[in-house]
Amino acid sequence: MKLASKIMLLFLLAVVAITGLFSYLTIQQDSTDFTEDHAQKAANLVESMKPHLLDAWNEGGHEEVDHVVRISTKQVRHTIVRYFRLDDTIPGETPATLAYVRQNQSVTETITDSNGISWVHTVFPFDIDGKTRGEIDVSEPTEPVEERMRETITNSVLSVLAVAAICGAILIVGGVRMIGRPLNRLVEKTKRVGQGDFSEPLHLNRKDELGQLAMALNEMCDQLAEQRKTIQAETASRIETEHQLRHADRLKTVGRLAAGVAHEMGTPLNVVSGRAGLIAGGRLNDKEIQKSAVVIKTEADRIAKIIRELLDFARRSTPQREAADLRQVLDHAVDLLRPYADKVHVALEVEADGDAFPAHVDAGQIQQVITNLVMNAVQSMDDAGRVDVRLADTHAQPPEDVKLAAGEYYQIDVTDNGSGIPEERLHDIFEPFFTTKDVGAGTGLGLSISYGIVQEHGGWISVTSEVGQGSCFSVYLPKSAPAES
Repeated sequence: MKLASKIMLLFLLAVVAITGLFSYLTIQQDSTDFTEDHAQKAANLVESMKPHLLDAWNEGGHEEVDHVVRISTKQVRHTIVRYFRLDDTIPGETPATLAYVRQNQSVTETITDSNGISWVHTVFPFDIDGKTRGEIDVSEPTEPVEERMRETITNSVLSVLAVAAICGAILIVGGVRMIGRPLNRLVEKTKRVGQGDFSEPLHLNRKDELGQLAMALNEMCDQLAEQRKTIQAETASRIETEHQLRHADRLKTVGRLAAGVAHEMGTPLNVVSGRAGLIAGGRLNDKEIQKSAVVIKTEADRIAKIIRELLDFARRSTPQREAADLRQVLDHAVDLLRPYADKVHVALEVEADGDAFPAHVDAGQIQQVITNLVMNAVQSMDDAGRVDVRLADTHAQPPEDVKLAAGEYYQIDVTDNGSGIPEERLHDIFEPFFTTKDVGAGTGLGLSISYGIVQEHGGWISVTSEVGQGSCFSVYLPKSAPAES
């Protein structure tokens, strides 16, 4: 309805402009024609009177000429003809008029008298023997042309009002039915599309542009619905694949940890076996039996704790963010890896700037990230070495390729003194299936999965490395909970 109103308003303004211009030009033309007609009639009248005026001048001079003029033009309707001596002044005559007359030229001008009536005057010089003796004024009221002007203006106003009435009727009848209602339906359909509702096709049953727009909108909705189904299926498949990859990476890490865990469990099992043998042999008194039982229980609890931590790490679960302490998560991951590191003679050191680091994360996933990074750091050393894990809070500025805002983050640095990574490979280390390890020693998924986990938590991983000097992987996690995607 608003569009139709604007179209009609523009049309009406165009009509008003055209009608006004036409009326203005008509009035100007009527005024010009009236003045020219008056001047021509006055010239013909004076020309026809000249022989009589010459005779009158010869007989009695000014008085006789004035008398002849009055008698000769007495029957002329709507026109006044007067004779003036050269030193007389025509009422309303301007100095410019006198100048023209004295130069033996005629002049026409419009003058308004004291009663407010406009007259058009044409003044002719009256010359005898080449010398101007007086002037003849032929005047006529402009009322006829003013009447035509009023009629023109009235007709123009009536025409504009008639066009406005017709436009209003068209707007009410045609604008609402032909434009307003279809556009409203198109707007409602567009809003539903914006809200994700692609159902209920729009049928306008029209063959004009609005009908074509409705058909195009329906086709777009069909395509969007199909694409949404495809995206949903692909997203579900991608999530499932990602979960499987993460689970596989966990299992791979568990396999690497098996040797260390076996070594860690060997000592308490030997203690349990030895104490149980002593009890079974009957060589201990009651107090020693009670003490051995306590030792057996302690070592059994230790074995159970190791197994439980290993199962918790390997268990496949849906990502679930909740309040957690990053210091505890880090300690848990490092404790799990410490037996493996001890076996290969690598020292693990943990440093933190505080006692508590509250965050909103999936503790299992973050533990998986730390485990991957620490495991890679341990494996990067050919001989005994050292891996430092440091936790701190910092104000960080993300790299240019990371679309995150600068702010407060937790920073976890995993630093080793291993072989390092060549600079030309630093850009590829987070790509899936990219690995610098020997064939069969790694799948190249660990860092890629770790980066995806950190990215989902609203952070990023950066790396610095120098060949022969070691590497430092830095994990940045937001201190506040990221928006759920």
